[in-house]
Amino acid sequence: MGRLLVELRRDGVIPYGWIADSIRWQRKPRTWDSAEEAIRETARLYRRNVWRDLKTYVEVWCEKDALAGVLYDVTQRCDVPLMVTRGYPSLTYLHDAAQAMAEQVKRKKNVFIYYFGDWDPSGVDIRRNVEGRLHEFMSQSLFGPYSGFVEPVSLAGILTFEAVAVEPWQIEELAEQSERAILTTIAATMGRPS
Repeated sequence: MGRLLVELRRDGVIPYGWIADSIRWQRKPRTWDSAEEAIRETARLYRRNVWRDLKTYVEVWCEKDALAGVLYDVTQRCDVPLMVTRGYPSLTYLHDAAQAMAEQVKRKKNVFIYYFGDWDPSGVDIRRNVEGRLHEFMSQSLFGPYSGFVEPVSLAGILTFEAVAVEPWQIEELAEQSERAILTTIAATMGRPS
């Protein structure tokens, strides 16, 4: 598949911009040719923090990098952070995220995490891992470290972790829709009403 995509891009069949490479990126400070240009760009990019005075803090998490482009179209409009785990995230990634969430709690905000992941064994386990580690690290940040003999402090009412997709009911609903579509297509092909 990879070789075919290379050929299709080189032949001009598929635009290069259709394939994302979000792993490799350039690091360079932004510069301008004049102070006036910098001021114009700052004014163009200015965006008021719409969440500043609200009592909630929201993040969207997803397991797959491929889904990030679709979700980012929505999260950037809503000024909501999008956290992409790309499978099992590192402890550092989860710890840093939990620290940032704990800072929001210290500002008297409740944290809501909306999670998008697969409904296969590893996807379900990644979700469990992410939710558990965020609870663990937030508890430690807010209430201090705990020993292995003591359960972390409950974050009920402080942290809400909700799996948005994929859920079993969504799989069942999609299967039913697919079955109806297949039956309708077959019936149309045979010239009979469905």
